[in-house]
Amino acid sequence: MASDISICFGNPRTSEMHFLAALNQIKGLRCVSGVQESKLTGAVEEYCHLSGKPAFILVHLAPILANGLSNLNNAKKANSGILKILGKHATCRLKGDVPLGGPLMSRVYKKPL
Repeated sequence: MASDISICFGNPRTSEMHFLAALNQIKGLRCVSGVQESKLTGAVEEYCHLSGKPAFILVHLAPILANGLSNLNNAKKANSGILKILGKHATCRLKGDVPLGGPLMSRVYKKPL
């Protein structure tokens, strides 16, 4: 690939399943699926650190992303080349004001007092 990214670590939940399936069709791109974000963010951080290559990660929603933020913070400090893509609920599920819906960043980062 032109970007030199050849691997995607993903957490296929609702909306991301189809995205990861489509990525699997791209020649030269390998997708690694995992169930828990802290394990995936640790894997992508270690992959970038050990290989010296960039990678990207696809995770589900802000509160669930919070499970892996410590690993992504370590990756940032190490200048690892990680592209993060965050999924969101399908619009048909947002009618019930689901706990994982809403503004992405406001659910991850709290404003200081």
